[in-house]
Amino acid sequence: MKANFDLVNACVDLTVPWVVSSQSPPLRIPTYPLRSFGTPGKRIHAERGLSRRFLLLAIAYMDEHVGENFTLEELARAVGISRFHFSRLFRMSTGTSPMVFALHLRVEHAKAMLLRGDRRASEVAMALGFFDQSHFSRTFRRMTGLSPGEYVRLCEATGVAA
Repeated sequence: MKANFDLVNACVDLTVPWVVSSQSPPLRIPTYPLRSFGTPGKRIHAERGLSRRFLLLAIAYMDEHVGENFTLEELARAVGISRFHFSRLFRMSTGTSPMVFALHLRVEHAKAMLLRGDRRASEVAMALGFFDQSHFSRTFRRMTGLSPGEYVRLCEATGVAA
């Protein structure tokens, strides 16, 4: 299931400043289109999605708990609104559901961990909260078009993995 990232409005580069470990470079999340926001000072814009502040707060929560199986309720509580309202506003802001966004975030963390080369795919799967290596591999392939091993070999061949 591919998310709809074809929103016409402004794009915001969401660079996540947190790192997977102290040795890894900052993780970069792909640019996700966000709907434009209204009057500054309003906490939530029901017609336009979450405010930038609360959207980044939700993404920070996802990043901090990337290896845990958190619920939509916990995520909404971190932002301070009901789960139904949060889910609707998050989808308006990003074009995807919060849980699909969290899955994309897990795959981005997995890419960074795999390229460091200090962990096997099974260890990466367990560290990021996947049920098992098979679940991780299927999800990784669905999101990237490559298996974890193919991704590492391709990056090494092209010089991406330094």
